[in-house]
Amino acid sequence: MSMILIGVVWNEALDVANLLVWQSVMILTSFMFWIAWLRRSTRSQVIQETY
Repeated sequence: MSMILIGVVWNEALDVANLLVWQSVMILTSFMFWIAWLRRSTRSQVIQETY
């Protein structure tokens, strides 16, 4: 929705917003999900080894 708003209101900045902002947000979000998955999987692995 934010990209649509930027395209309608400020069309000249759409390419910059897409390349710099939106892609950076997606990369950081996927990295954060990966870190959370990694922490959760290693924690469950430690719990399974203790039982």
